[in-house]
Amino acid sequence: SGGKILESPEDLQVGTTTIPARRSLGGQRRLWVRYRENGVPKISFNDLVHKPESLSMLKNAVVFVGVYSNTASRDRVVSPYGGRVFGVEVNAEAFETLAQGQFLTEASNASVLGYCAVTASLAGLCFALLAGWPAYFVGALLIASAHVASFLLFRGGIVFPYFGPAATAWLTVMA
Repeated sequence: SGGKILESPEDLQVGTTTIPARRSLGGQRRLWVRYRENGVPKISFNDLVHKPESLSMLKNAVVFVGVYSNTASRDRVVSPYGGRVFGVEVNAEAFETLAQGQFLTEASNASVLGYCAVTASLAGLCFALLAGWPAYFVGALLIASAHVASFLLFRGGIVFPYFGPAATAWLTVMA
């Protein structure tokens, strides 16, 4: 569409790509980066100098050049896979998220509240309709499902909070 960027409160549209990036109260937009399990390929300057065959990895590739600091805390984040990712790699991972169009979307507050309300209601029904070990078993299943829900939704591309739903399940079943 002529290189135009269309903005709405919920997303940005660049050409034919719609990027889910909701505007916050301060006017900032957050992009959820989808990190690769093995990270982005890296080539050191030393390898480029001493191993000319490594230049072939750069053919038809987008290249991010940078340095990182092991001591600067602002230059690194922890990926969902547990490893440290340095600044230039974060930019490369963000680029890959945009280029592949595999976006993560944030669950709405209403859906989180609804999930918590349904969980609390099911916990109440569980103990109102069942007694003894069957009630405790169903309560345990409810707690387990609250712990697994965030993971399953994340695998589907939805960022769903963990603490609220899990705490709701635990507190309502324990009460």
